[in-house]
Amino acid sequence: MLNIFQDLKTVSAQLTLADLGMDSLMGAEIKQTLERNFDLVLSAQEIRTLTFGRLSELGNCGSEPVTTSTVIDSNGTATPPAQDSTQIQFDNLPELMPSKVIVQIPSRAVPGTKSAPIFIVHPIEGVVSALHSLAAELPIPIWGLQCTKDAPLTSIPDLAKYYIKHVKEVQPVGPYSVGGYSFGATVAFEMGLQLESLGEQVSLLLLDGSPAYVSSHTVNYKAKHNKHSKQSEEADALTYFISLFKEVDYQKTKAELQALPSWEARLSNSTGILSGTTPYPADQLAAAAESFYNKLSAADKYQPANKVSGEVTLFRAKDNFVKLGNDYGLSKVCKRKVQIHAIDGNHREILRGESMKKIAHILRSSINEL
Repeated sequence: MLNIFQDLKTVSAQLTLADLGMDSLMGAEIKQTLERNFDLVLSAQEIRTLTFGRLSELGNCGSEPVTTSTVIDSNGTATPPAQDSTQIQFDNLPELMPSKVIVQIPSRAVPGTKSAPIFIVHPIEGVVSALHSLAAELPIPIWGLQCTKDAPLTSIPDLAKYYIKHVKEVQPVGPYSVGGYSFGATVAFEMGLQLESLGEQVSLLLLDGSPAYVSSHTVNYKAKHNKHSKQSEEADALTYFISLFKEVDYQKTKAELQALPSWEARLSNSTGILSGTTPYPADQLAAAAESFYNKLSAADKYQPANKVSGEVTLFRAKDNFVKLGNDYGLSKVCKRKVQIHAIDGNHREILRGESMKKIAHILRSSINEL
């Protein structure tokens, strides 16, 4: 499990996994490993407050009992669980499943401007709310692409083709600027390939993501659990989805879901577990859970069929310890040299405060040079 970090010697033992930039995918992998290898059941919040020093001790010496009613603070002391205010997931959204595929995000663009827009693809949650602060700093139109219940999630190429159709309704011809955050960077990259195959010029703006970003997590998981099955993968994804809203016994819940005869039965059971614990109706919960699993599955299978010819800019979080190299594997799938900007903060923090303003400043400078 410690192999997900690039250089252990540079990591302070007092840092929590949240401080280290742990995202939802990495959290699911760590949760599974703790439960399988150490018989240690922790909630998503407890995992985020686990220190790197404690994690190292578990890896070297085994585990000591920890109950799910406590969390571990930076000194290794058990304390009551606190509300996780840093994790951006499905909470506090007006709708769990977006109703519109493409939406204009408020920006500093002058009404009626003829400036070419930037199209930005959603992260794994399927909505673009995390990108509003960045868009508000930019002087051009910004359009967000969201994953509605009608979006084809059979593959990343299918999803990219679907989004290109909506992009062309706003901007019929290029050149295009396409961006994506986290999971969305995978989709944006494939959109770039498809637009180039149509003879269009494309620039890609990737916010802490790449075609290999999601699969780097799922490959790590599969390498440790080579006897996985489709039923196990479905149960894993649904159990983690449930844990985003409600504390559950992860292994017990997963085992119960895995024992059910079909995906439909597992999905229905998951929705039932969440009944009454969220403000969202059952149909939205079911749609969001299925969408979450299908996006993970599509990204895990994705392999670019070609190299992108246009300019590619990567904004990489300094505190994101994914094991992909400085360029997140982009040099292998880009014909040009990738422009890389290391931004202070973790996977979530780069879109807030001074880090977000730095990204906006770089983008404004690029726009002014056009």
